[in-house]
Amino acid sequence: MSEPLLAENLKTLRVLHQLLMVVSAAILVFALRVDMSKDYKAALDELRAVKELDITKWVTFVHDRYSDVEIQNDKFVREIVRQAGLPLQGDPPLNEPVFGDGIQAGTLLQFDAFLSANQKIGILKLVGDKQTAAEQLKHGVAQRNSHPVVSGMWLSGFPGGYGQEMMDWRNPPLTPTITLNFNINDQPQTAPNQPVWTVVSFKIVSEQGHFALEWLRKDIFGRNLVDSKTGEVLPHLKVFWEKVNGLTPEAATLYLQGQLEETTRGTVSFFGIPVETRLAISASPVICFAILLFLCLHLRHVRTLTDDIQETASFPFALLFKGALGALAVTYVTVFILPVFANVELLRRFGDCTQLSTKVGAVFTVLTGAIAIWTVVEIHRLRNRLFGPTEPSPQSSE
Repeated sequence: MSEPLLAENLKTLRVLHQLLMVVSAAILVFALRVDMSKDYKAALDELRAVKELDITKWVTFVHDRYSDVEIQNDKFVREIVRQAGLPLQGDPPLNEPVFGDGIQAGTLLQFDAFLSANQKIGILKLVGDKQTAAEQLKHGVAQRNSHPVVSGMWLSGFPGGYGQEMMDWRNPPLTPTITLNFNINDQPQTAPNQPVWTVVSFKIVSEQGHFALEWLRKDIFGRNLVDSKTGEVLPHLKVFWEKVNGLTPEAATLYLQGQLEETTRGTVSFFGIPVETRLAISASPVICFAILLFLCLHLRHVRTLTDDIQETASFPFALLFKGALGALAVTYVTVFILPVFANVELLRRFGDCTQLSTKVGAVFTVLTGAIAIWTVVEIHRLRNRLFGPTEPSPQSSE
């Protein structure tokens, strides 16, 4: 073999080996990259729970907490009706409001700030002289209705409304008295009637603590928003907090869905061509197998072309450097370990045994391992030709 032809073959071997290392390294980097898909899915699950959460149940939770006080208030008002000598139709509740900060329907940051903070909540408790209120009721009814029946009762005079609402704690009634209204009907009804009212005193029963967190843990959707071990609110969304905290749940959902799709469509570059994850699972082992096959055949070709290949030992090709330890380490790592490990890791991280692409990738990964072993054997044979004991030439034996 002429020296230029031998040099050309050695250059081909070097290029194939470098190409194998580059492709295998790209596959390994792709396979070992941080897979955020599970984090995105967990965060999206939390957002679904946020949107399913019925925030009106926060008011119900506070009412339930003070149910004993509500029962006492109902008894207090019914006693006023009894002392006024009036019949009561049915068993109407008072429906007094509760006090505290309501949940603001806004950004995730506002939602988290409310849930993570201490809440001050409370309810008013009716107190004072029932007899005076009863006399006021009796006097008002006597002027309007000859056959009065009390059919309803409620409180009024609160800033922002009354009833089952959550009242702003920062704007409680300024005086400890409130208007108690009674709905009066005739028996039988003969003419429309206006409600009759009296004035009663009250005091506020209040507490301070992490009541919103307690409410979440009792709610079927809310419990999915709290880490059971640490008590952290929105733990999965906190992974992406800098990106989503200023967004509404709807906008955050769109953002995270887009990021999840990009992650699912992750790509690896082969010869400058981006290949998606599903295709990479089958394409990567096929490409490594093809490169190794060409490398192995070229090695065999160089080894068998001529008996005189001593010039090869001086060619700058790492696999053929003199010195067994370094050259063999490079051989095993770059020709066998790197391509096989890269493809196995790719299949392990992103493969799905039910998909054809994964099955194809698994088959060619096995073939890649087999051809890598053959290539290592050919490298050993070529190195033995170069650095093993040489036979004496015919001229020297004469």
